[in-house]
Amino acid sequence: GTTSGGFDQLGYTTLTCSMTAGAPIGNGTYRIRNQVSGRYLDNLGYTTNGAPVSQWDGGGSSNQKWVVTFSGGYYTLACVTGGKLLDRRGHTGNGSTGGEVQSSGSSNQKWTIASTSSGSYFKIINHANGLCLDTGGNNGNGATMQMWGSGSSGNQLWQFVP
Repeated sequence: GTTSGGFDQLGYTTLTCSMTAGAPIGNGTYRIRNQVSGRYLDNLGYTTNGAPVSQWDGGGSSNQKWVVTFSGGYYTLACVTGGKLLDRRGHTGNGSTGGEVQSSGSSNQKWTIASTSSGSYFKIINHANGLCLDTGGNNGNGATMQMWGSGSSGNQLWQFVP
């Protein structure tokens, strides 16, 4: 984005800001909460390549903190615990599971965070397969996150909590 400042005729400071196109969420560390389950995206402490990503009740754990970075037109989401990136793990079908993998620059690890009509909730859409991060309707603690085609379900809606 760009910022510029100056003084208007009355001596008040003016500031103009613009967001980077296609970037509705600013770079930073967030907890990512599902609309339906109310639980947070969580790597459950796993730090190995290919480990599943799940959801869990809110807490202060680093397992629920994700470094969100917008670059090159897409986001990456890296869990603070282990530093692995959210990844579709090569899966292409509805109901396939998402996980975390060491950074590789692969389109499997690139995501679009899309605004929705649900206010402060967003869809997280994989660049490689076009599927959305989804609870799969499994709303309990430890449920592994899945990939599904875009729909109207709150299972696909996520809030980014600083």
